[in-house]
Amino acid sequence: MTWSGLTATAEQLRAGNEDMLPAGQYSDAALQELYRAPAKAEMLLDLQSVVGTDTAVVDEITDGNQSYLRAALSHKQLAIYYRLQDAGDGTVTRRRMEYYERLYRADAIGFGRLVRASGAAVSTTIIRR
Repeated sequence: MTWSGLTATAEQLRAGNEDMLPAGQYSDAALQELYRAPAKAEMLLDLQSVVGTDTAVVDEITDGNQSYLRAALSHKQLAIYYRLQDAGDGTVTRRRMEYYERLYRADAIGFGRLVRASGAAVSTTIIRR
């Protein structure tokens, strides 16, 4: 699987969000496309900050880590959805936005541990000043 073919499943997006994303209002196809483009654009920047901008490397990492990247994409899509639906402090949408943003940040931190399809680990160097 290449980066361009990466899509979160409707089950991942709907799980725990049935009250806000009911099947009657969002078909599986519509749910998969829900803020997919901006979520993938932001996610690609986060991934490229770790592995570089070579699209072949990004595709290889996508192929070797499909389930991890699908979950990360679903978290990012839901974070964007709830950010745009945010109704203020103490609301369900604010809590879910913060929850999915936390999940996505944890996923993005894990990008440095991803393995290429060939089995070679992605190496990163942390530089502290």
